[in-house]
Amino acid sequence: MQRVPQITLTVGDCVQGIAEGLKLIGTGGRIRLTIHPDWAHGNFSFFRLPANATLIYDIELLEVVHHEIEGTHKR
Repeated sequence: MQRVPQITLTVGDCVQGIAEGLKLIGTGGRIRLTIHPDWAHGNFSFFRLPANATLIYDIELLEVVHHEIEGTHKR
């Protein structure tokens, strides 16, 4: 498996399987996600990933940062 450096992403930037998996752990938690193609890229190729690929990720959640969405702040 290829080790990927630390990345920052928003829930909207990742496939459904990662977004759902992150809900299962807290800050400092680790999880291995095996993501079925239906919750990944489905029958579409994505960069070097073939269509209908099952994805496997080892994730460590280092920090959760909540960002205020423009127009939703309380007055």
